[in-house]
Amino acid sequence: MSKSATSPWDATEINLNRTNLSVQVAEKIEKIILENNLLPGNRIPAERDLATRFGVNRSTLREAIRLLVQRGVLEMRPGSGTYVKNVKHDVIVDAIQRYYLHNQGTARDLLILRKVLEPAIAAMAAENGSPEFMAQLSECHERVQNYFRSGDVDNYIEADLDFHELIARNTGNQLMGAMMLSLHQVLFVWLNTNINRRAITLPGTRDTHSPIYEAIVARDPERAKDAMEEHLNAGFTALENELFETKAKDMGTLVAELSAAH
Repeated sequence: MSKSATSPWDATEINLNRTNLSVQVAEKIEKIILENNLLPGNRIPAERDLATRFGVNRSTLREAIRLLVQRGVLEMRPGSGTYVKNVKHDVIVDAIQRYYLHNQGTARDLLILRKVLEPAIAAMAAENGSPEFMAQLSECHERVQNYFRSGDVDNYIEADLDFHELIARNTGNQLMGAMMLSLHQVLFVWLNTNINRRAITLPGTRDTHSPIYEAIVARDPERAKDAMEEHLNAGFTALENELFETKAKDMGTLVAELSAAH
């Protein structure tokens, strides 16, 4: 790729200080990608060319590229070059999971975050969901009910996550969907602890998905919001005596065990 005055990679506007160079170069590259609407599959200039344009050595440039590969922004194709990558939700998943585990997040943290996000998500899905979504939600709700009634905890946990993710993906807001999808693995590990599995099957535990489902298919945002709040409050009540002191380091062990199992 030849250098030209109109190239988005022209370094005349790029100012770098001499500390944390690789991080700065990574940020500049990502900024160029975003500002110039470069698409997944677009190839970026070769290492030698970029190093010259940024005024850094090739080892610094390689480190910057490596950072962007880790973030899911770029991908390297041996023998072909480095390309812009379609950023998927698993990048957010990994980032949130690492933050949660390394900062010893608790079940209280997770439940409070859900209480902030999910009532609004349910209301938006009631307002914006397509007919296809409503049909999918009906099928998912039926699975939740069947597994709850039969006491099949493993499949109930999966169906519960599917139910909430399906709602989040159909708000009409991509960030809402990405946020909930990013919590999937943390929620999966959390729900699979012995404490939570016991809480799900405690005598007197009731499933509270039906009011959410009914409000959403009725396209009643306020009722959907209230039903989701009640659903999450029920989760708080069922688990509060045993769960709030669960630490992320314990979940770290579970994540490793689950990864090995799969």
